[in-house]
Amino acid sequence: MTANIAKLNPGFTFHAEGRSGAIFYKRDEHVLELYWEMSGVPDYDILLWIDESYFWTYPKKEKIEDTERDQIIRALDLWLRKENLRSDAFPPASPKVI
Repeated sequence: MTANIAKLNPGFTFHAEGRSGAIFYKRDEHVLELYWEMSGVPDYDILLWIDESYFWTYPKKEKIEDTERDQIIRALDLWLRKENLRSDAFPPASPKVI
Protein backbone atom coordinates (compact mmCIF):
# COMPACT_ATOMS: atom_id res chain seq x y z
CA MET A 1 0.00 0.00 0.00
CA THR A 2 1.14 3.52 -0.59
CA ALA A 3 -0.48 5.21 2.41
CA ASN A 4 1.87 7.50 4.32
CA ILE A 5 2.21 5.65 7.62
CA ALA A 6 3.65 8.67 9.45
CA LYS A 7 0.52 10.72 8.67
CA LEU A 8 -2.00 8.14 9.92
CA ASN A 9 -4.20 9.23 12.81
CA PRO A 10 -4.54 6.95 15.84
CA GLY A 11 -7.24 4.32 15.42
CA PHE A 12 -8.61 3.01 12.14
CA THR A 13 -8.08 4.48 8.66
CA PHE A 14 -9.66 3.18 5.45
CA HIS A 15 -7.34 3.35 2.43
CA ALA A 16 -8.51 2.45 -1.09
CA GLU A 17 -6.54 1.83 -4.26
CA GLY A 18 -9.10 0.92 -6.89
CA ARG A 19 -11.06 -2.21 -5.93
CA SER A 20 -8.81 -3.08 -2.99
CA GLY A 21 -6.82 -1.44 -0.25
CA ALA A 22 -6.04 -1.62 3.44
CA ILE A 23 -7.51 -0.74 6.77
CA PHE A 24 -4.79 0.60 9.02
CA TYR A 25 -4.93 0.53 12.80
CA LYS A 26 -2.43 2.81 14.50
CA ARG A 27 -1.52 2.66 18.20
CA ASP A 28 1.45 4.70 19.34
CA GLU A 29 4.29 3.82 16.95
CA HIS A 30 2.72 0.49 15.91
CA VAL A 31 0.61 0.04 12.78
CA LEU A 32 -1.44 -2.97 11.73
CA GLU A 33 -2.30 -3.21 8.02
CA LEU A 34 -5.25 -5.39 6.98
CA TYR A 35 -5.81 -6.08 3.29
CA TRP A 36 -9.33 -5.83 1.82
CA GLU A 37 -10.95 -6.29 -1.60
CA MET A 38 -14.28 -5.06 -2.88
CA SER A 39 -16.87 -7.80 -2.58
CA GLY A 40 -18.55 -9.31 -5.61
CA VAL A 41 -21.60 -10.43 -3.64
CA PRO A 42 -24.44 -8.18 -2.47
CA ASP A 43 -24.21 -9.27 1.19
CA TYR A 44 -20.84 -7.57 1.81
CA ASP A 45 -19.11 -4.36 0.79
CA ILE A 46 -15.59 -5.65 1.42
CA LEU A 47 -13.77 -8.94 1.93
CA LEU A 48 -11.34 -8.48 4.79
CA TRP A 49 -8.30 -10.56 5.73
CA ILE A 50 -8.31 -10.44 9.55
CA ASP A 51 -6.09 -13.52 9.74
CA GLU A 52 -3.25 -11.05 9.05
CA SER A 53 -3.90 -9.43 12.41
CA TYR A 54 -1.48 -11.49 14.51
CA PHE A 55 1.50 -9.23 13.84
CA TRP A 56 2.12 -5.48 13.73
CA THR A 57 3.06 -4.43 10.21
CA TYR A 58 5.11 -1.32 11.09
CA PRO A 59 7.69 -0.35 12.22
CA LYS A 60 8.65 -4.03 12.25
CA LYS A 61 6.84 -7.34 12.31
CA GLU A 62 6.10 -8.07 15.98
CA LYS A 63 3.51 -10.40 17.48
CA ILE A 64 0.41 -8.69 18.84
CA GLU A 65 -0.49 -10.10 22.24
CA ASP A 66 -3.69 -12.17 22.15
CA THR A 67 -5.66 -9.91 24.50
CA GLU A 68 -4.70 -6.81 22.52
CA ARG A 69 -5.54 -8.54 19.24
CA ASP A 70 -8.97 -9.46 20.59
CA GLN A 71 -9.54 -5.81 21.58
CA ILE A 72 -8.46 -4.60 18.13
CA ILE A 73 -10.76 -7.07 16.36
CA ARG A 74 -13.76 -6.07 18.54
CA ALA A 75 -13.00 -2.39 17.92
CA LEU A 76 -12.67 -3.07 14.18
CA ASP A 77 -16.08 -4.71 14.11
CA LEU A 78 -17.64 -1.67 15.82
CA TRP A 79 -15.76 0.76 13.58
CA LEU A 80 -16.86 -1.01 10.39
CA ARG A 81 -20.50 -0.94 11.56
CA LYS A 82 -20.20 2.78 12.38
CA GLU A 83 -18.78 3.37 8.88
CA ASN A 84 -21.62 1.29 7.36
CA LEU A 85 -19.14 -1.16 5.82
CA ARG A 86 -20.35 -4.74 5.69
CA SER A 87 -17.52 -7.27 5.83
CA ASP A 88 -17.36 -11.04 5.51
CA ALA A 89 -15.17 -11.02 8.62
CA PHE A 90 -18.12 -9.82 10.72
CA PRO A 91 -21.36 -11.13 9.21
CA PRO A 92 -24.57 -9.69 10.64
CA ALA A 93 -26.31 -11.74 13.29
CA SER A 94 -28.74 -14.22 11.85
CA PRO A 95 -32.39 -13.54 12.64
CA LYS A 96 -33.86 -15.88 15.22
CA VAL A 97 -36.18 -18.51 13.81
CA ILE A 98 -39.30 -19.02 15.89
